[in-house]
Amino acid sequence: TPPIFLKMSSVQSHVGGRLSKFADAWLSLSDDQWILSTVNHGYAIDFVKPPVQHFTPSGCIMSKEREIVCDQEITSLLAKGAIWPVNSNSTDSFISNMFAVPKKLGGWRPIINLKCLNAFISYQHFKMEGLDCVKYLLQHSDWMVKLDLQDAYLLVPLSPEHFKFLRFFWKG
Repeated sequence: TPPIFLKMSSVQSHVGGRLSKFADAWLSLSDDQWILSTVNHGYAIDFVKPPVQHFTPSGCIMSKEREIVCDQEITSLLAKGAIWPVNSNSTDSFISNMFAVPKKLGGWRPIINLKCLNAFISYQHFKMEGLDCVKYLLQHSDWMVKLDLQDAYLLVPLSPEHFKFLRFFWKG
């Protein structure tokens, strides 16, 4: 069967790119131009040079169990409006593959392998602080909230010009 090419969504319904639907609210929260531009027009990937792909990666050979995990993740992302099928005939796109790796506490984590694309992206170090660090920042009468970030990244829209770089194939 021919491969199915998919790309990550941005301004589709459901979860994918949903933050852009609240652009007016962000105007009251921030005057930072980068934030407002990202919410309104989508996140623009900071490329150090234009991505070039000389060949399409081959599909990963995996167990039936891992294949089922990837099938379920794709079904979930489609339902959330985070991905959708696209025409595979584009010559200027960048295509990644998908596989699953074991989680530390059991189960599987589906991965879209962006390793080759990352070679073209500016590296920005980021450290997520833990609760042990946050407790020193709290003052009397402060409030805390725990937020599950599992799907939070799907809310941020992607610049439409960069959709073509986040394509991946499955079962191809």
